[in-house]
Amino acid sequence: MPKEQASKTHMAAFQYPGLWLFLRLMIILIVTSLLICMVSGDKNISFNSAPEIEPEIIFPQDVQTINDEVKNSLFHAEQEVTYLLSIPAGERNEYNTIIRLEEILTKMDSSLLKYKALARLYPDKDLQSAAFMAAEKRNAFIRDIALNDDLYHLIKEVSPKSEYGRWLHAQEIKFFRVNGAGLTAEKRRELASLHLKLESLQNQHLKNIRENRSVTENIDILSETVILRNKIAALLGYPTWTDYIADLQGWEMNSTGISSLLNELTPLVKEWIQPLVAELLQKKQANNPEERFVYDYEVEPFIASLHRKSHPHERELSLPFHQVITRSLSLISCLLGVRTEQITDSSLYAPGVLLFRVSDEKTSETMGWFYLDLIDRAEKSGEWMTVMIAVDGSKEGGGGDVNLSGKPAPVFIVSGIVDESSGHPQFDKEDYTLLFHELGHVYTRILSVSGVSAQVPETLPVELTEASSHLFEYLAWTPEILCIMTAPDGLDSARKDCKTSEESAMNSPFSPKHLWSLGRDMTVSILEHQLMKTPGNISFGETYAGIFTEITGAKVTDEGGYLHGHPHFTGDNAGMYWIYPAGRLYGAMIYSKFADYGFFNQTTWYEFSKMILMPDGRGISAEDRMKRFLDTDNISIHEVKKRNSDLPVKIWTFIPDCIVRTKSLA
Repeated sequence: MPKEQASKTHMAAFQYPGLWLFLRLMIILIVTSLLICMVSGDKNISFNSAPEIEPEIIFPQDVQTINDEVKNSLFHAEQEVTYLLSIPAGERNEYNTIIRLEEILTKMDSSLLKYKALARLYPDKDLQSAAFMAAEKRNAFIRDIALNDDLYHLIKEVSPKSEYGRWLHAQEIKFFRVNGAGLTAEKRRELASLHLKLESLQNQHLKNIRENRSVTENIDILSETVILRNKIAALLGYPTWTDYIADLQGWEMNSTGISSLLNELTPLVKEWIQPLVAELLQKKQANNPEERFVYDYEVEPFIASLHRKSHPHERELSLPFHQVITRSLSLISCLLGVRTEQITDSSLYAPGVLLFRVSDEKTSETMGWFYLDLIDRAEKSGEWMTVMIAVDGSKEGGGGDVNLSGKPAPVFIVSGIVDESSGHPQFDKEDYTLLFHELGHVYTRILSVSGVSAQVPETLPVELTEASSHLFEYLAWTPEILCIMTAPDGLDSARKDCKTSEESAMNSPFSPKHLWSLGRDMTVSILEHQLMKTPGNISFGETYAGIFTEITGAKVTDEGGYLHGHPHFTGDNAGMYWIYPAGRLYGAMIYSKFADYGFFNQTTWYEFSKMILMPDGRGISAEDRMKRFLDTDNISIHEVKKRNSDLPVKIWTFIPDCIVRTKSLA
């Protein structure tokens, strides 16, 4: 499977869906006018810097300090909850109960939420172990809160008056309900036992993956976890595990809606994929008329051979680290209309980490922050991920920094590892693609949060967060952006000497490579959706083979065995795979409009921000956002594909001022 599919950010168990954490881990982008920057192969990133401003986050550098922070945070949170419970019934209102509980848990997470990520990113085993224990203690506290019947009934009995109070009340009641509040003592014990069994099996599954254990063992674990998940869902009153996850994470679709979406997308994907397989069968039959089938292992070599014939002069990509970072952040900031500044002399959790502040170009108000962590080091997790670690303010102005919506600015970590085999960090093709994918995540999440002006939060549909990350992944390989990223002498040489057409064609969302990945994603998503609805055992291999052949037209040889070496169906990923084919398709459709009007067309970028990321009005579905952006009453993916099968060259048709006025991109 493509690397990015195995490295999506995971949600924390028992995550509290508060005002900001409710928006948690929805994959993805933000920016400013293109900071005047010197983008070069040397080791200086010369963004405008503001060393006096940084997020109010502490990164302890010894175990004792970590333990002290955890102890103090939990102690204060527990004291605050105890006081909340002591308020006489006649004096309770939405402010001192519903909103106060939110404030207590948000304040606690401003200190403790970071430790889930730091357990994989600290540069020391002891620090990682301490961070892991900190995350476990945080989760245990949240679990205890969720099972506190007195607190549950207190919140339930308060009648909120404001719109925000009613929204937050509903979120808190759901928080209690999905964790078992209100169940009988017997059912609680059963729920706790099921969760323990599930956690044990998931840990064993991940251990088997790390140790490359037999596929058969993981198939047995998968069958057991499916049964346990559906028992947990049923105990909590949900028809399926997918319905439980959808409610927990605030998706606009439940299991039935996801089924309808997959049924709608399936014929479209088949229409894209099967002609590719049919062409391969014709070539096989030219050599042997008796051939009747194409097998799964034959397709990727066939795609590679097609590419070699049509693009014989493709180059290897190896780009200097700081050149890629500076140019990518500058370009994205320019196109999205934000400012991205490197914050120097800031508190960091490991050497080599860079901190950036995203702010509004006109007002300079902070919209969000992200730590960029791409250098390899001992004990660091190699997966690429974007994870929110805090929602607290900054030291700017001596108080909590807020974004344009009047809410605290979110803080993220973007982590991965770039190649250093040459002795210094360089971006190869895969790392370059993944960087843009994750930058898509972080900027999208910052913009979509910052665009909320109403008091009640509005979340970006999860499939559109994935679509946005894929959009930026595709944009990275357009001739315009790839020329600027690779040109040695800046914009002028990019315009005069650009030779990137072969790389761009191979990495278009409509290329055979991406279409085949879409077909495999569609197969896996349908398989997983069926698994999560199945109350008993399922024949994994047989089911996979049937779906794969129906979607692609090719025959299966391994019956999906490779999937058992990836954590797709376990842990926090379970039930979520449908977002990947949906994200690829929506991302391709958004890309098609940029291709029609120019990848640097600022009107189109403005429409993307205002119609996809932060539209006016509440509860606008992903489909309706897409229709508005594409200016159509009917989304036809097939027409998009047909229209873009031979895109005209529009390179340099539009060049925003913020790119032109950047004196040197070299």
